[in-house]
Amino acid sequence: KTWPVRAGIAFTIPVLLELGQGLFQLFPIHRYTGAFDLLDILMYAVGVGLAAIIEQKVFAKLIKFW
Repeated sequence: KTWPVRAGIAFTIPVLLELGQGLFQLFPIHRYTGAFDLLDILMYAVGVGLAAIIEQKVFAKLIKFW
């Protein structure tokens, strides 16, 4: 697997869960199911982007088998 595939998976799963929270709030259920927030999706993108940069720039140079 390459880093774009891993980054895509690491970004897609939390975004789908976040979108699921937004859709789930449309149903009249009387318990807390989480809160949809677009800022969370932005933070997922920042986190995955930073992880990919660190993997490519730092780990690939410091660790030989990486």
